[in-house]
Amino acid sequence: MAMPQLVEKEWIFLASGSSGNASIVRWGQTCVLLDAGIGVRGLEKSLLMAGLRSDQIKAVVLSHTHSDHCNPLTIMAFLEKRIPVFLEGTLIPALRKKMNEEIANFLIPLRAGGKKEILPGWMLKSFPLPHGDMPNLGIVLELDPGLFEPAFRLGYLTDLGTWSNEIAQFASECDLLGLEFNHDVEMQKSSNRPSYLIQRNLGDGGHLSNEQAAACFKKILSQSLDRFPRYLVQLHLSRQCNTPSLAKSAAEAVLEMSSAQKIQVKTCKPGAFRLRIPWCSPRNRKDFGTLKKLPGVVPNNLVKRPKKRANPPEQLDLPFSFFPME
Repeated sequence: MAMPQLVEKEWIFLASGSSGNASIVRWGQTCVLLDAGIGVRGLEKSLLMAGLRSDQIKAVVLSHTHSDHCNPLTIMAFLEKRIPVFLEGTLIPALRKKMNEEIANFLIPLRAGGKKEILPGWMLKSFPLPHGDMPNLGIVLELDPGLFEPAFRLGYLTDLGTWSNEIAQFASECDLLGLEFNHDVEMQKSSNRPSYLIQRNLGDGGHLSNEQAAACFKKILSQSLDRFPRYLVQLHLSRQCNTPSLAKSAAEAVLEMSSAQKIQVKTCKPGAFRLRIPWCSPRNRKDFGTLKKLPGVVPNNLVKRPKKRANPPEQLDLPFSFFPME
């Protein structure tokens, strides 16, 4: 008897950064929207360019409700179609007041530290992330195809001002990992932003710097006992206070100090940058050899800083599908 064909899976990034965040996790013909920080028209256009339709989205998952992760009109459009929207439970009462009861029933609470099956075979686990006064969730999606395919595990951590061993443990053992690399500390401090905003972004309730994210990534690898991710996807880069090359250099410095160099680092540039990553078979940790002991902080001299230019070019490194703007 012939073995059944494996169902195609992929993670498609539609937008990243302070102007909006949204990505699609696709398993066959079923899609889940992970954060919805772009408008309805922008989402429809991005889906069309990816060869997808909005009616393939069967659930929406929100990390939190800041406007760059939760566009109210987009969320309302899904609720009106009776598509469930999953989010941290304490955020729901304020939203329910703005809609009728029938639609509001499709706002489904998530408990930080809990797990919930959002669709058949789709298990969602969540963990609290520090982001000021806003409840924010780190998300792990586990897809269990059954007997003929191994389970897949995707981790999504963004908008966190600091990290802990518990957060790293939560994000370990993932096949794909999305992690915030928001800013370069030197660029943040020397920016022309208001001082309160600089302090917020540098504080424990703000966003991870490249150095913090690299240290978190290192800890995630050290806590991954059975398998490493095939890809690290860098998320939520600041347009003013970071560059893709600085962020990528910080992550690659971790890999250079380890034997896990087969992990590919891909960077979501700020804005409506569209990036498509296929899921392959899970990769066992033994495929990488033994992870060397890494220092707690990535040394600054290992982060390759580009020479200053008026308009530094953005190079595309695309061994996977990419579909550009217009």
